[in-house]
Amino acid sequence: MILFNSVSNKLSNHHLTTKIGYREAQVLEVLLNHSPDVVQKSDIIQHAWGNQYIGDTSLAKSISALRLALIKLGTKDSPIVTVPKVGYRLVTNAIRYDTPPSQDHHADLPPRAKSVRTNKSRINVCRYRANKCYITTLCFLFAAGLLALSKYYGWNWNELNSNHLLTSQKVGNIEIIYAQHTQLDPQLLQLLSQYQCHCVAYLEQGDQYTELSLMDKDKRRSINISYSHGQLNLLSKHVAAFIKENQS
Repeated sequence: MILFNSVSNKLSNHHLTTKIGYREAQVLEVLLNHSPDVVQKSDIIQHAWGNQYIGDTSLAKSISALRLALIKLGTKDSPIVTVPKVGYRLVTNAIRYDTPPSQDHHADLPPRAKSVRTNKSRINVCRYRANKCYITTLCFLFAAGLLALSKYYGWNWNELNSNHLLTSQKVGNIEIIYAQHTQLDPQLLQLLSQYQCHCVAYLEQGDQYTELSLMDKDKRRSINISYSHGQLNLLSKHVAAFIKENQS
Protein backbone atom coordinates (compact mmCIF):
# COMPACT_ATOMS: atom_id res chain seq x y z
CA MET A 1 0.00 0.00 0.00
CA ILE A 2 1.31 3.44 -0.98
CA LEU A 3 0.41 6.45 1.17
CA PHE A 4 -0.16 9.94 -0.22
CA ASN A 5 0.39 12.95 2.01
CA SER A 6 -1.51 15.78 0.31
CA VAL A 7 -0.03 18.37 2.69
CA SER A 8 3.66 17.71 2.04
CA ASN A 9 3.10 16.24 -1.48
CA LYS A 10 4.89 13.00 -0.62
CA LEU A 11 4.37 9.36 -1.54
CA SER A 12 5.64 6.65 0.77
CA ASN A 13 5.53 2.98 1.63
CA HIS A 14 6.88 1.25 4.71
CA HIS A 15 10.50 1.85 3.70
CA LEU A 16 10.81 4.70 1.20
CA THR A 17 9.47 8.22 0.71
CA THR A 18 9.56 10.36 -2.41
CA LYS A 19 8.36 13.89 -3.03
CA ILE A 20 6.27 14.87 -6.05
CA GLY A 21 5.59 18.26 -7.58
CA TYR A 22 2.59 20.45 -6.86
CA ARG A 23 0.87 19.72 -10.20
CA GLU A 24 1.48 15.99 -9.82
CA ALA A 25 -0.05 16.13 -6.34
CA GLN A 26 -3.13 17.88 -7.71
CA VAL A 27 -3.49 15.31 -10.49
CA LEU A 28 -3.15 12.42 -8.05
CA GLU A 29 -5.66 14.02 -5.70
CA VAL A 30 -8.42 14.19 -8.30
CA LEU A 31 -7.70 10.62 -9.47
CA LEU A 32 -7.72 9.35 -5.89
CA ASN A 33 -10.97 11.14 -5.05
CA HIS A 34 -12.71 9.49 -8.03
CA SER A 35 -11.02 6.08 -7.93
CA PRO A 36 -11.72 3.68 -9.60
CA ASP A 37 -13.81 5.80 -11.98
CA VAL A 38 -12.34 7.34 -15.11
CA VAL A 39 -11.59 11.07 -14.88
CA GLN A 40 -11.64 13.03 -18.11
CA LYS A 41 -8.54 14.96 -19.11
CA SER A 42 -10.41 18.26 -19.06
CA ASP A 43 -11.53 17.68 -15.47
CA ILE A 44 -8.00 16.83 -14.35
CA ILE A 45 -6.60 19.95 -16.03
CA GLN A 46 -9.29 22.13 -14.49
CA HIS A 47 -8.49 20.79 -11.01
CA ALA A 48 -4.69 20.99 -11.33
CA TRP A 49 -4.22 24.09 -13.49
CA GLY A 50 -7.46 26.03 -12.98
CA ASN A 51 -8.19 28.63 -15.65
CA GLN A 52 -4.65 28.60 -16.99
CA TYR A 53 -4.75 26.99 -20.40
CA ILE A 54 -2.33 24.13 -21.09
CA GLY A 55 -2.13 21.39 -23.67
CA ASP A 56 -2.28 17.65 -23.17
CA THR A 57 1.52 17.57 -23.10
CA SER A 58 1.76 19.04 -19.60
CA LEU A 59 -0.80 16.57 -18.24
CA ALA A 60 1.03 13.67 -19.86
CA LYS A 61 4.30 14.84 -18.28
CA SER A 62 2.67 14.97 -14.84
CA ILE A 63 1.26 11.45 -15.29
CA SER A 64 4.70 10.21 -16.33
CA ALA A 65 6.29 11.87 -13.29
CA LEU A 66 3.73 10.20 -11.01
CA ARG A 67 4.36 6.80 -12.55
CA LEU A 68 8.12 7.26 -12.16
CA ALA A 69 7.66 8.16 -8.48
CA LEU A 70 5.55 5.03 -7.98
CA ILE A 71 8.23 2.91 -9.65
CA LYS A 72 10.77 4.32 -7.18
CA LEU A 73 8.54 3.01 -4.41
CA GLY A 74 8.59 -0.49 -5.87
CA THR A 75 5.35 -0.72 -7.87
CA LYS A 76 5.69 -3.11 -10.81
CA ASP A 77 2.47 -2.24 -12.62
CA SER A 78 1.39 1.39 -12.57
CA PRO A 79 -1.93 1.89 -10.71
CA ILE A 80 -2.63 4.87 -13.00
CA VAL A 81 -4.42 3.48 -16.05
CA THR A 82 -4.69 5.38 -19.32
CA VAL A 83 -8.12 5.31 -20.95
CA PRO A 84 -7.42 6.24 -24.59
CA LYS A 85 -9.09 9.44 -25.83
CA VAL A 86 -10.89 9.88 -22.50
CA GLY A 87 -8.59 10.33 -19.51
CA TYR A 88 -7.11 8.35 -16.63
CA ARG A 89 -8.24 6.29 -13.65
CA LEU A 90 -6.62 5.03 -10.46
CA VAL A 91 -6.84 1.36 -9.51
CA THR A 92 -8.88 0.72 -6.38
CA ASN A 93 -6.98 0.56 -3.07
CA ALA A 94 -3.62 1.13 -4.74
CA ILE A 95 -3.03 4.46 -2.98
CA ARG A 96 -4.69 6.00 0.06
CA TYR A 97 -4.36 9.27 1.93
CA ASP A 98 -1.84 9.58 4.74
CA THR A 99 -3.21 12.67 6.50
CA PRO A 100 -1.13 13.97 9.42
CA PRO A 101 -2.87 13.92 12.85
CA SER A 102 -3.06 17.70 12.86
CA GLN A 103 -5.31 17.56 9.81
CA ASP A 104 -7.66 14.86 11.15
CA HIS A 105 -9.72 17.19 13.30
CA HIS A 106 -12.33 17.57 10.53
CA ALA A 107 -12.39 13.89 9.55
CA ASP A 108 -15.61 13.29 11.47
CA LEU A 109 -17.39 16.36 10.16
CA PRO A 110 -20.70 15.78 8.36
CA PRO A 111 -20.52 15.68 4.55
CA ARG A 112 -21.96 19.19 4.20
CA ALA A 113 -19.30 20.67 6.52
CA LYS A 114 -16.57 18.87 4.60
CA SER A 115 -17.97 20.27 1.35
CA VAL A 116 -17.99 23.82 2.73
CA ARG A 117 -14.40 23.42 3.92
CA THR A 118 -13.31 22.11 0.52
CA ASN A 119 -15.13 24.90 -1.31
CA LYS A 120 -13.46 27.56 0.85
CA SER A 121 -10.08 26.06 0.05
CA ARG A 122 -10.81 26.14 -3.67
CA ILE A 123 -12.06 29.71 -3.47
CA ASN A 124 -8.80 30.79 -1.85
CA VAL A 125 -6.80 29.14 -4.62
CA CYS A 126 -8.87 30.82 -7.32
CA ARG A 127 -8.64 34.17 -5.53
CA TYR A 128 -4.85 33.83 -5.34
CA ARG A 129 -4.61 33.05 -9.03
CA ALA A 130 -6.88 35.96 -9.91
CA ASN A 131 -4.86 38.39 -7.79
CA LYS A 132 -1.60 37.10 -9.19
CA CYS A 133 -2.89 37.53 -12.73
CA TYR A 134 -4.19 41.04 -11.97
CA ILE A 135 -0.94 42.18 -10.32
CA THR A 136 1.10 40.78 -13.20
CA THR A 137 -1.03 42.64 -15.71
CA LEU A 138 -0.70 45.90 -13.76
CA CYS A 139 3.07 45.51 -14.05
CA PHE A 140 2.65 45.19 -17.80
CA LEU A 141 0.55 48.37 -17.86
CA PHE A 142 3.26 50.18 -15.89
CA ALA A 143 5.82 49.02 -18.45
CA ALA A 144 3.56 50.28 -21.23
CA GLY A 145 3.38 53.66 -19.48
CA LEU A 146 7.17 53.85 -19.37
CA LEU A 147 7.31 53.10 -23.08
CA ALA A 148 4.83 55.89 -23.79
CA LEU A 149 6.85 58.37 -21.69
CA SER A 150 10.06 57.36 -23.42
CA LYS A 151 8.52 58.11 -26.82
CA TYR A 152 7.09 61.44 -25.63
CA TYR A 153 10.29 62.74 -24.03
CA GLY A 154 12.65 61.10 -26.50
CA TRP A 155 14.68 59.17 -23.97
CA ASN A 156 17.62 57.32 -25.47
CA TRP A 157 16.98 53.71 -24.49
CA ASN A 158 19.56 52.39 -26.94
CA GLU A 159 22.30 53.12 -24.43
CA LEU A 160 20.96 50.26 -22.30
CA ASN A 161 21.16 46.54 -22.96
CA SER A 162 18.42 46.00 -25.54
CA ASN A 163 17.95 42.34 -24.54
CA HIS A 164 16.28 43.48 -21.30
CA LEU A 165 14.02 46.16 -22.80
CA LEU A 166 10.38 45.93 -23.67
CA THR A 167 8.82 47.28 -26.80
CA SER A 168 5.24 47.58 -27.99
CA GLN A 169 3.24 47.23 -31.16
CA LYS A 170 -0.35 48.17 -31.88
CA VAL A 171 -2.66 45.68 -33.59
CA GLY A 172 -5.89 47.60 -33.95
CA ASN A 173 -6.98 48.49 -30.41
CA ILE A 174 -4.71 45.88 -28.80
CA GLU A 175 -1.28 46.99 -27.62
CA ILE A 176 1.21 44.13 -27.54
CA ILE A 177 4.15 44.41 -25.12
CA TYR A 178 7.11 42.08 -25.59
CA ALA A 179 10.87 41.82 -25.20
CA GLN A 180 12.83 43.30 -28.08
CA HIS A 181 14.47 39.99 -28.86
CA THR A 182 11.07 38.26 -29.21
CA GLN A 183 10.00 37.30 -32.71
CA LEU A 184 6.29 37.97 -33.20
CA ASP A 185 4.46 35.16 -34.95
CA PRO A 186 2.58 36.54 -38.01
CA GLN A 187 -0.24 34.07 -37.32
CA LEU A 188 -0.57 35.44 -33.78
CA LEU A 189 -0.74 39.00 -35.11
CA GLN A 190 -3.42 37.96 -37.58
CA LEU A 191 -5.35 36.25 -34.79
CA LEU A 192 -5.28 39.35 -32.57
CA SER A 193 -6.33 41.56 -35.46
CA GLN A 194 -9.51 39.48 -35.79
CA TYR A 195 -10.51 39.78 -32.12
CA GLN A 196 -10.42 43.43 -31.15
CA CYS A 197 -10.84 44.96 -27.71
CA HIS A 198 -9.44 47.85 -25.68
CA CYS A 199 -6.75 45.57 -24.32
CA VAL A 200 -3.09 45.26 -23.42
CA ALA A 201 -1.35 41.99 -24.30
CA TYR A 202 1.98 40.82 -22.90
CA LEU A 203 3.84 38.10 -24.79
CA GLU A 204 6.59 35.99 -23.25
CA GLN A 205 8.26 33.19 -25.17
CA GLY A 206 9.80 30.14 -23.52
CA ASP A 207 11.61 27.10 -24.83
CA GLN A 208 8.46 24.99 -25.07
CA TYR A 209 5.57 27.30 -24.32
CA THR A 210 4.54 30.86 -25.06
CA GLU A 211 2.49 32.78 -22.50
CA LEU A 212 0.00 35.44 -23.57
CA SER A 213 -1.42 37.71 -20.87
CA LEU A 214 -4.42 39.72 -22.04
CA MET A 215 -6.08 42.49 -20.00
CA ASP A 216 -9.22 44.45 -20.85
CA LYS A 217 -8.54 48.07 -19.83
CA ASP A 218 -12.22 48.92 -19.43
CA LYS A 219 -13.39 45.90 -17.42
CA ARG A 220 -10.07 45.36 -15.59
CA ARG A 221 -10.28 41.66 -16.34
CA SER A 222 -7.38 39.55 -17.46
CA ILE A 223 -6.46 36.06 -18.58
CA ASN A 224 -3.18 34.14 -18.87
CA ILE A 225 -2.92 31.59 -21.67
CA SER A 226 0.03 29.22 -22.10
CA TYR A 227 0.27 27.44 -25.43
CA SER A 228 2.79 25.57 -27.53
CA HIS A 229 3.58 25.86 -31.22
CA GLY A 230 0.73 24.63 -33.38
CA GLN A 231 -2.00 25.38 -30.82
CA LEU A 232 -3.13 28.71 -32.25
CA ASN A 233 -6.61 27.32 -32.95
CA LEU A 234 -7.12 26.61 -29.26
CA LEU A 235 -5.58 29.96 -28.37
CA SER A 236 -8.07 31.61 -30.73
CA LYS A 237 -10.99 30.02 -28.90
CA HIS A 238 -9.79 31.26 -25.51
CA VAL A 239 -9.15 34.80 -26.77
CA ALA A 240 -12.54 34.91 -28.49
CA ALA A 241 -14.32 33.66 -25.35
CA PHE A 242 -12.50 36.22 -23.16
CA ILE A 243 -13.42 39.15 -25.44
CA LYS A 244 -17.02 37.96 -25.81
CA GLU A 245 -17.40 37.68 -22.02
CA ASN A 246 -16.12 41.24 -21.50
CA GLN A 247 -18.40 42.65 -24.18
CA SER A 248 -21.53 41.10 -22.69
